[in-house]
Formats: sequence, C-alpha cells, structure tokens
Amino acid sequence: MSPTELQIAATAVGLFGTLLMFFNSYSLMPYESAMFGSDEIIEHDRLMQQKNKRMLLKQRIGVGLLTFSFMLQLVSYAL
Repeated sequence: MSPTELQIAATAVGLFGTLLMFFNSYSLMPYESAMFGSDEIIEHDRLMQQKNKRMLLKQRIGVGLLTFSFMLQLVSYAL
C-alpha cells in the first residue's frame, strides 16, 4: 500500500474509534441500591451492571482502534 492509502485507512479507523469512544463516554449508570433492595431493584442493578460492562467494552475497543490508527500513521510516515 502507498503512504496515501495508509493515511486514508488510518483516518477512517481513527474516526470510527473516536466516534465509538465519544458515544460511549458518558459516565457509567448508577446503581439504585448499595446493598439491599427488593427484587425489582436487584434486577435493575443487574441490568445497569450489564449496560456498564458493554459501555466499558466499547470504550476499550475505541481506544484500541485509535491506537491502531496511530500505528498505521507511523508506518505510512516511515515509507
């Protein structure tokens, strides 16, 4: 690949990673209860925990894609 094609690929990957991080960068959802609660509160806390884990996973994927785009830029400048 030519350096220009690598730059275009790096830009696309970096943009996707940045957007993924941006749309999942809100603060994590709070839990309803600290220790004890009714069955509905326990279920709500379980759903919030799952949602928070998905948000964290998407943030990590976004950081990984952004890092990969920086590596592509480094390779394109080295050519």
